[in-house]
Amino acid sequence: MPSEITIKGVIETKHPFHGDAILFAEGGERVAVISVPIYMKDKSLLGIWSGTLNVSKFNNILQTLSLRMIQEWFMLMVTDSK
Repeated sequence: MPSEITIKGVIETKHPFHGDAILFAEGGERVAVISVPIYMKDKSLLGIWSGTLNVSKFNNILQTLSLRMIQEWFMLMVTDSK
């Protein structure tokens, strides 16, 4: 269920892109739509892969981790994004 927003975001930025969390029609779960560009060897866009992340389930996983693990993961994400 890729959204028009994430598809446009991937095309404009040429990087993975996610939209805001939305309520999924089936079951009412909150999900985030994530789209990732797929490139050929010559760096031309081959396609876009899209999927959803169940926000509630992801939150439950994060709550099982220690605060130190979450801080280290966040630091890695911030450092890697530059």
